[in-house]
Amino acid sequence: MDSKEINALVAENGLRVELDSVKGKRTVAVREFKRGDTILSIRPLYEFPARDNEESESRCAHCFARLPKRRPRCSQCRQTQYCSINCQTTHWTSRHYFECMKMDERAVDAACMELKPEFRPSLRMCVGVMRTMSFQTVPAWLRVQREAWHMLVTHRDKHPQFVLTQYEEIARVINTHHSDIGLDSTSDAIDVLCRSGCNNFAAYEPNGPRMSGYLCSPLVSLLLNHSCLPNAAFVYMGGMQIVRALDDIQIGDEITLAYMDGLQPRDVRQKQLSAVYFFDCTCDKCCGESARAQVDVLMSRALGVDGQMPEYLPTDYVQPPAIEPWVLRVIDMLLAHCQDGTRDGFDQGLLDCVGSLPPRNFSFAAYTHWLECQDDCLE
Repeated sequence: MDSKEINALVAENGLRVELDSVKGKRTVAVREFKRGDTILSIRPLYEFPARDNEESESRCAHCFARLPKRRPRCSQCRQTQYCSINCQTTHWTSRHYFECMKMDERAVDAACMELKPEFRPSLRMCVGVMRTMSFQTVPAWLRVQREAWHMLVTHRDKHPQFVLTQYEEIARVINTHHSDIGLDSTSDAIDVLCRSGCNNFAAYEPNGPRMSGYLCSPLVSLLLNHSCLPNAAFVYMGGMQIVRALDDIQIGDEITLAYMDGLQPRDVRQKQLSAVYFFDCTCDKCCGESARAQVDVLMSRALGVDGQMPEYLPTDYVQPPAIEPWVLRVIDMLLAHCQDGTRDGFDQGLLDCVGSLPPRNFSFAAYTHWLECQDDCLE
């Protein structure tokens, strides 16, 4: 990369960026990482908590935790709220000292009310990013994030027209209410929305699937490619985006994240990656010949030609739920492997266990069809 600061940070964390004939570039380890080790830790360029509604903040601006009834508030801007004094102090010393009085949240709230709720996070992110890009004196980590931002690709020519139409609506509101953030035209705002839309991250609650906030972290987006079988994942803790190893990583291994749920069937993953991130996944799970890749093919099998529901799956709650035979067989195999104390051959054993089952009995499509039938019964 051309940036000395980015290269220094990458090398400091035991990483190296290499050219790749398929992906363009990839980030590999130059030292070993054990499972659970921190690979990279950096504050996002801009982040904000998710809202339950647009009337008021419901989460801490620093850690994204739920706000208590008695909540500290920044004594300067009187807008930013926290779950504790500790979060307020840490947020001030880490970033709020240069943001305070420059981020007019009330003006952003007023602009958001002119848009549909699903468009409002995009407006907040666009305005927040552009305000952050305009600050003069900033810490080193933010300079790195800003340099990485300029290296991200907008993919504007690949966005479908309906998305560009939505972005145009958001851009018009931004230019009307926030003409001072450095965007000279609606087209400039659309470029920012395209760039952030395919590079942002979502933070989730530690003990649940509910989204807690939105992150724009260009360095992580720039460095780490996608894999449906990633060896790393990130968590958001105390204002930091922390990338940790999911498996032991050897020298020369590429560091990858999952941009979406890797448990989805292959065709769903491929469609979403192409539509949102504009690339075709070539990871081992999608294109490899391993046993795990073959299991992924089995899980993607559609329903039979007759379109009938799979066997052994109840369609109502009159009878006790039945356990599919393949589930019992997989459980037996798991117990056997646990007793042996080894994982060698597990993937092949799983493939042998389910490979001979009829498509109607073992497929993601079959399971989804069964869930739909359950919903119909409840209605």
